[in-house]
Amino acid sequence: LPRNGSFPQRTLGQVSILALHYQGADVDPNVPILDLLIQDANFHINKNWCTSPQVCHGYGIEYHYAADDDGIYQLEDETAVTWNDSNANVITMALCCPRVGPNTPPGPKTMANVKAWLDWMCNDRPEIPASTKNVWGHGELVEYGNSTSCPGGPLLAFAQAYRAGTVQPPVPPAPSVNDQLVTILSVVGDCTYKVPVNLVQIQVLVQQGKALLGA
Repeated sequence: LPRNGSFPQRTLGQVSILALHYQGADVDPNVPILDLLIQDANFHINKNWCTSPQVCHGYGIEYHYAADDDGIYQLEDETAVTWNDSNANVITMALCCPRVGPNTPPGPKTMANVKAWLDWMCNDRPEIPASTKNVWGHGELVEYGNSTSCPGGPLLAFAQAYRAGTVQPPVPPAPSVNDQLVTILSVVGDCTYKVPVNLVQIQVLVQQGKALLGA
């Protein structure tokens, strides 16, 4: 990702907040995730974050991690002091959902990845003091000078439920007919293509595949 110098550093022992963020605007869902993150990094670098006449440009993308339907991405070193939560920057580990915007709520896959990241941070990282009770939406951190609608209603509610220990395990979406076809046929042989079929046709194809393989 683009850079503009080096981030100030902190120790992981200073991290006492896990903060969730969203994109400042709704984005085209067809933009590849890498292109989207490059755009965000360039925005953070090019914007003057100070009040004139002072000039303060970002060092790079100002989040440590990102999550979407397809995975979790590390964007900066965990020891980097990124500009994401005003006066809480030094003590915050920040995760952004770059495909979530004011009118674009997170889907179940994104929420599952956010939960997986939080579970990892809270339960499997003893070097990081932040725990379940330290998960916040960006806009909740008013005592640190933040005043924003970020991370939006759904992610804010999720952060609050996670703190309270009331988050339910995410229910994965049902696979599409094409995904079911690939999953079933992979049992009887390699499959590198998808064709639109219904479940009855899948059963017929599976039987035919087993017969060809002598199963």
